[in-house]
Amino acid sequence: MTKEIEDFDVNFIRFEDTGEEELTGENCPICGYPIVTEDGLELCYRCGWYRGMEEED
Repeated sequence: MTKEIEDFDVNFIRFEDTGEEELTGENCPICGYPIVTEDGLELCYRCGWYRGMEEED
């Protein structure tokens, strides 16, 4: 069984612009949601994935 990745626009995401978050222009490899950089960490607000997660396993 394979996961179906949804198609999200990497240039559009609705979140409150506090100046602490930036879109990376990439999509999450798990769910396809746009990745955001927050406090130096690249993460997905939808599923909780973050860059480096796969290295910890």
